[in-house]
Amino acid sequence: HRRPLPTLLRTRRPPPLPHSLPCPLSYWLDKFYPQLPNRQDQGNTPYHLRHCAYHPDFEKEKIVWTDISKERSFSYDDRGIYCEATAFMMTGNSIKYLCALLNAKLTHWSLRQNSPQLGAEALHWEKLYGETIPKIPAAEQLPFIRLVDCILAPNASNSRQNVVDWEKEIDRLVYQLYDLTANEIATIEN
Repeated sequence: HRRPLPTLLRTRRPPPLPHSLPCPLSYWLDKFYPQLPNRQDQGNTPYHLRHCAYHPDFEKEKIVWTDISKERSFSYDDRGIYCEATAFMMTGNSIKYLCALLNAKLTHWSLRQNSPQLGAEALHWEKLYGETIPKIPAAEQLPFIRLVDCILAPNASNSRQNVVDWEKEIDRLVYQLYDLTANEIATIEN
């Protein structure tokens, strides 16, 4: 049977933390507490801090992307990089597999069809929607993961041409995963 085309993933906000569970930054702000309650721009607390329930996620394996870009730009991170305000991240299972799919030509084509366009070429990818990325067994994810590992490997064989070839192989696997016809593939490639 044919799998639906990807329309992407949904991002979620974690629930707010109770006020009794402060972020480490609040310890530093405690010395300024006498002035804080007088501020006019308070949120739920005098600190007016966002809750930090997701801070441990920055240390996890993740995919990071910016909200506005011309090309697909889903980056794999396992070094604990912290994103700034105009970047988004996704943690969870099968991160390298998802990174391969998100950077495939099919996904980029789908994004171009379904995302708000800014100017002549840039897309606004603030939120990713959909749940049609195929869940496949871990063993079937291995070819995708191996190719992502090859692309990420810092070695002499990782030439630009090799990366292009590996990306083409990922695209081929994705087309196969969605059972695309030759005509559908030609539409995406062109």
